Amino acid sequence: MKKRTAAALIAAIIALSGCSDFFEDEKPKEVSTGEVTHTQSPTDTDTSAAEALSRIELPPAAAYYLKEEDAKTVSACKAIYDAMANSRSSVDLSGLDVMRDDVDPMIMLLVSACPRLGCVSESYSYTVSDGGRVKTLTINYTADAEEIAKMDEELMQAAQEIVAQGEGLTPEERAQLYHDSLVLGCEYSDESPNCYSAYGCLVEGKAVCEGYSKAFLLLCELGDIDCLTVLGDTLEESGSTPHMWNKLNLGGEWYNVDVTWDDPISNIEGGYLRYDYYNITDEELLRDHSFDDSGFIRSPEALGTACNYFSANGLLITETDAAAEIMTDAIADTVSKGGTITEVKAADGDVYSWVCEQILSGDDPAIFDILDDAAEQSGTAFVTDSYTVLKNQSQNTIAIMTSFP
Repeated sequence: MKKRTAAALIAAIIALSGCSDFFEDEKPKEVSTGEVTHTQSPTDTDTSAAEALSRIELPPAAAYYLKEEDAKTVSACKAIYDAMANSRSSVDLSGLDVMRDDVDPMIMLLVSACPRLGCVSESYSYTVSDGGRVKTLTINYTADAEEIAKMDEELMQAAQEIVAQGEGLTPEERAQLYHDSLVLGCEYSDESPNCYSAYGCLVEGKAVCEGYSKAFLLLCELGDIDCLTVLGDTLEESGSTPHMWNKLNLGGEWYNVDVTWDDPISNIEGGYLRYDYYNITDEELLRDHSFDDSGFIRSPEALGTACNYFSANGLLITETDAAAEIMTDAIADTVSKGGTITEVKAADGDVYSWVCEQILSGDDPAIFDILDDAAEQSGTAFVTDSYTVLKNQSQNTIAIMTSFP
């Protein structure tokens, strides 16, 4: 038996959420007008204003979250969105029964679910009547109207270039294309002032979770795929951190997609594509995430499994007896295409533990036989006496990194 000169190595991976609460440090400035409101009959002006609001079309994700809300709430959100989309500072909310406690959730919804609103500032103010109803909302921006328009043009150009690559593909294939494009085209960074926006992700190539998720939302909207942004927290040993990711609908079923956590900071040169958090169920996601279903953002339950990357590509190990064959076939397919990283997933914790103990552990682990078999099956010469293993126990995924001579 030939000597195995290198044992399995563990590559360090740090998956960061890096998102801050949009309103964590900023509090709205409230200006009371001291006026008393009176109930009045609708005027011609009121009617024309209502008609104008009815013609405003909200982006799909915002419209989804508001579909169960009353007409005045929807109208108020439309009025605020229209102002934001056109870089206007003042929004007249009189007559729409917007209470001061409604403003935060409305703005949170719009800046989260409308991916082109990347220059809305964290600070804003409003005037209220004695009854607590908001009369006028004043929005601040991080750039002037001309600069915002220029950035939006650049954003849409970058997004449409990616979407154009998906023409003729199925929705499932398009969604994976968008996921892969962001993982490969963006790096996790909070150093850019635009890192919380789709612009930071798609144009500058630097973003945190908000930027990733808003960019994915924009691509899905342009690619005619139902998609939402989701708010919550990531759960790690160091504690919880505010986070944003996506849910998308494929084939009538909802899935979670966390592009940020599929693009971890690692010690692997050039990074790599992984699918640990691509099209997974709520049950799987909740192992290291939690939902914040508050305000207007209450996401649908994600139960879909058919479009999970590992299930759809024959990379899901459901029985221990099939583990070696699945891993051999997968590695052979990877190296035959010139790739170096093969990822499989165990269906549950027991199967995952068995693979780690019976295939990846020991003085002469079975993985070396699998590598030899994969080389023979593929007819490809690659290094079979050393490898690197990347493990994600919370999602039961195992990636085998090989190399070529």
